[in-house]
Amino acid sequence: LPAIQACIDAITEHQRLNTLM
Repeated sequence: LPAIQACIDAITEHQRLNTLM
């Protein structure tokens, strides 16, 4: 489902930002 994929993308982006901090 596109909605699930979008959610995964958002979580991945969030994790990536946390890694930079």
